[in-house]
Amino acid sequence: MPEETAWFLPGPGIEMAEYNCASCHLADYVNTQPPEMGKEFWAKEVHKMIATYGAPVSEEDAVAITEYLAATY
Repeated sequence: MPEETAWFLPGPGIEMAEYNCASCHLADYVNTQPPEMGKEFWAKEVHKMIATYGAPVSEEDAVAITEYLAATY
């Protein structure tokens, strides 16, 4: 992977994002999404990663990641 130029923003649930999301892509991907899109947007993004790209994320982790992303971004 390319060198990291961004990091996940601090917040409750960051560990889930770092563990699950960063195993496939850099935090740059998250940081380039439109700001303040809300929970529905992030739920769709997380489930797209699972359904389309085969991210091995449990439903429990998907909920935690969605909560983190919606609250932080």
